[in-house]
Amino acid sequence: MKVSEKTIKETLTILKLTYPNSFRDLSKEEALLMIQLWKKDFENEEEETFKKAIDRLRQKSKYLPSIAEIKSELATLNVKELQLNAESEWELVLQAVRRWGRLDNVAFEKITQDTIKAIGIHRLEMIETSQVPFIKKEFIEIWNDKRDGIEKVYTQNMLTYEEQIRKQILEEDRRLLLEMEE
Repeated sequence: MKVSEKTIKETLTILKLTYPNSFRDLSKEEALLMIQLWKKDFENEEEETFKKAIDRLRQKSKYLPSIAEIKSELATLNVKELQLNAESEWELVLQAVRRWGRLDNVAFEKITQDTIKAIGIHRLEMIETSQVPFIKKEFIEIWNDKRDGIEKVYTQNMLTYEEQIRKQILEEDRRLLLEMEE
């Protein structure tokens, strides 16, 4: 289904709530013209892709996205198989956590949603700065496995930062011992 006027109005309302300063001085006539302009500019876009582009931009943009930025995001989504990667999806997840502190109402690609579930939504929402590199590595590994169709049973690794460091030191010690034996 193509983007409807109703969807445009809902989107602009969401953007007004997200970026209230951008709409502060907008007159009623300007708002009506904006609706017509957006309707014209996005009339050939698929509604679901349009909504997803808006959600993704809300997650990563500090300021109201322009029509050009939305068109660029739509282009990215339209060729997502070529552009989607674990690193960029991790950045979107991390930005959403930092911005809202929650992930349950954020629109992500299915593969990213599945990765979030494998890691644990609560674990990601409660992430501490010291844990970011470890969870990022885990996220990327799981995301790539899912992209490649590798199904594993993922344990929700709840190691503390200190336990993760100890584990890395043990692995490094094992590696050094093996090298010494050779």
